[in-house]
Amino acid sequence: MEIFRGTVLRYKGGGFEMIKDGIVAVEHGKIEFVEDARKMKSDKNGDVKFKGQLLKRSQLAILPPCANMHDHSFQPPGIPGELIYFDKKAGRLCGWLPTTLKEGELKAKTNHEAAGEMIRYKLKKFAENGIGTVLQYTTSSVETVSIVLEEGAKSGLRVIAGYVCMDQGIEDIRRGLQTSGEDAVRSTEFLLRMYGADKVAVIDRFPIAVSSDTRKKLAKLALKYGALYETHMDESVSEKNIHKSIYGTKSIARTLLNDGVFAGKGRVGLAHSIHTNASEMDLIHEKIGEGCKVFIRACPNSNGQLASHFKGDKYVEFPLQKWQSAGATITFGTDQGAGRGWNIFGEMLDERKRHPVARQPSCTELLKCGTLNGHVSAGVDVKKTNIVPGNKAEFLVVKMAGASGFYDEDDLPDNLEEAAARVIEGAAFDEYILHFYLEGKRIY
Repeated sequence: MEIFRGTVLRYKGGGFEMIKDGIVAVEHGKIEFVEDARKMKSDKNGDVKFKGQLLKRSQLAILPPCANMHDHSFQPPGIPGELIYFDKKAGRLCGWLPTTLKEGELKAKTNHEAAGEMIRYKLKKFAENGIGTVLQYTTSSVETVSIVLEEGAKSGLRVIAGYVCMDQGIEDIRRGLQTSGEDAVRSTEFLLRMYGADKVAVIDRFPIAVSSDTRKKLAKLALKYGALYETHMDESVSEKNIHKSIYGTKSIARTLLNDGVFAGKGRVGLAHSIHTNASEMDLIHEKIGEGCKVFIRACPNSNGQLASHFKGDKYVEFPLQKWQSAGATITFGTDQGAGRGWNIFGEMLDERKRHPVARQPSCTELLKCGTLNGHVSAGVDVKKTNIVPGNKAEFLVVKMAGASGFYDEDDLPDNLEEAAARVIEGAAFDEYILHFYLEGKRIY
């Protein structure tokens, strides 16, 4: 039996509840005991004896693992600078994306041994950083998606992946990756039948790269199988401008709506979504009201690397509260290789510091976005993964930051917000994540 003592943060009522000083015991991968240490007999030092072990009060937290809901399996770190833009002088699309596609995704598509090495390394890093659920954009290859899903199963993590559809025929970004719309739809359905909608997402790379005809078929496919529909939206102003040159309007949201992406009671993930305006949010809000679930995949580190927040010289903050008011659910993603980090707690810190103090999201809200919201968006039954007796063990044990910023204090947080802040500040450093259980298995 393994026994942990620390501040317990577990799901309750769409958020969290805190046991300030809790004890959690695990045996054979199952949670056998959860109790408030203050209700148990202790000695004069506050130490509790349980199952023959003397448990001292600790500067640890026990909480659910993170969810990384936007990442690219095979994109290597690229050149700094803007995501994508049209260079009038050169007469072609330039930027980070065209440069990196060939180096990563095409290599994985044509060299399956290299693809296996790349995804194994990535999954190992995710596990070391307490990430239990990951959503992967792979490349336009059934074989390579299968490699990602099979390596994911071996890793013990929950991995959702999909065939990356691209059929628009834009020479500057296809790099040998684009296939016909028919192949993209057929390949996606084959994977859904083979692995199921809990493991396969329908992935529309972004409207610049996918035709409306193919998108309509993909949207119907997602509804048919109950799969996540994932795409990029409004990552940069240049992206919206390029979209206008193809579709006649800057509104990517309108294009997605017209093509049936938000139809019915589907689940839709929209990566980045920084530059979506109020009227476009209203369109999506209406579809949410009709039953469509929309998840925004915020990627703070990536957005900073690619200067995606800028509209000319003006900084545009990620509209977190506006998206929430529209009914969307916020999740986090590392978005590698544009992003350089492996840690979702680090993404939480990045997001918080990019808002003026008056609009900073609470640490409790950020923790929810990086854990609960991500797992829910992936279709995980969080009642069965909560830190309660009878469930399979699924949690992290992390060191908390001290109340004054030091790591050697033994005081405990006074309230949930303080606990969330100290967890995020501590766990953002790799060495402060100590133990990781997922679905009853000890990941490390």
